[in-house]
Amino acid sequence: MEPISYIKFNCTRAAGAPSAAQTSDLLRVRRKLHARKWIGVTPDDIGYGNLSRRVGRTVRFLISGTGTGKRAKLTARDFVFVDRYDLARNRVWCRGALDASAESMTHAAVYEADPRIKAVIHAHDRALWDRLLQTDLPCTPKEAEYGTPAIARAMRKAVKGMKRTSGVVVMGGHEEGLIAFGRTLDEAWEALKAVAD
Repeated sequence: MEPISYIKFNCTRAAGAPSAAQTSDLLRVRRKLHARKWIGVTPDDIGYGNLSRRVGRTVRFLISGTGTGKRAKLTARDFVFVDRYDLARNRVWCRGALDASAESMTHAAVYEADPRIKAVIHAHDRALWDRLLQTDLPCTPKEAEYGTPAIARAMRKAVKGMKRTSGVVVMGGHEEGLIAFGRTLDEAWEALKAVAD
């Protein structure tokens, strides 16, 4: 049974799941995120959180599939390639066994902001989110809702404004939502840990 989807964009999916070798680093970091409950499932049985890694030099990436936050362990089949996206048309094209995560356009916008960025983590943590809203970390506008072109555009602007290859942005319009990014998945993980610890 496929997970419930909370995707707000139009997703066109084709066959073409990644291999175990292509997802080994994603699976390793995802286990750490799940252990910290930065990726998981709400009491209402809604999966949250995702992560991605750029593939090549263009804005093309591997990302966890929609709704996979519910599961403690994933396999390569739970990740999909996002081959392209179109913010103006609110559309994502992907390849895999699942639709791409609801935050795929947000991940794409981070990659677009700086070609040196190779990894993105979308984590959830209510207490941390509340605390970080009171800091000087970049924050997207409250009216920019998750999974929409508005949040993607706001995220691209925030990351460009930071002029850094790693960091964290608070998602003002997505309760509990945080975006961490880096040149590697480990660097994105360390950026998130640094603001949490």
